[in-house]
Amino acid sequence: MTVDRKAIDEMAKLMRLLNGEAAPVTESQAAPLTQSTTNDSVDPGVAAMKDILLKLREAGNPTMERLKESANHDEELKDAMQTTRTSRGAQVGSWEIVVNEGTPRKYDVCNVATGEPIAKDLYLYEAAYALVKRLNQGIAINDARVRDLLFLEEEYTKNRNDAAVFRRQTKKLTEAGQNTKAAIAEDRYDEAKRKALDAKDRIMSLAGLRRR
Repeated sequence: MTVDRKAIDEMAKLMRLLNGEAAPVTESQAAPLTQSTTNDSVDPGVAAMKDILLKLREAGNPTMERLKESANHDEELKDAMQTTRTSRGAQVGSWEIVVNEGTPRKYDVCNVATGEPIAKDLYLYEAAYALVKRLNQGIAINDARVRDLLFLEEEYTKNRNDAAVFRRQTKKLTEAGQNTKAAIAEDRYDEAKRKALDAKDRIMSLAGLRRR
């Protein structure tokens, strides 16, 4: 999943609205509150934007102070209000998610104050986002909840890479007419893919992006 820069820009516009610096948000402007088309997952920026807009609708154009009060009891709203776009990705509270462009795209989580990475080359944006949420909650990097999250990211990466290998093997063996071996490779591909998707689903649950 990529960082949705448009969603972050829209969030910034909404924050200006709350400060009385922009025109009211209309229903048509609020419409793009949908799931990401990438990997069938909910983009954190879009999800956070949706939560803020729902608060606005429910409260009838509340003041910033009332939203801040609500954020004390609503983690997703709190994350949204702390999220800003950066030249390298997105900052949430005291931590920045840095996008490393490439094939595939990867993500680092860095301390804003020092610029030092606490996690590097994560394959999933969801994992980086979940890690940032934990750290902003004051959870230590050596806490079991953080270790479990990073373990799941490793599981995803391993099985993702295994799936890519088995897929290439399946194609090569099929082209060579070795159908029995190709079928075995395809079964291994399916199993690796299933494990990768399961790890990703669990990471998304930890990030609050999907309810299990």
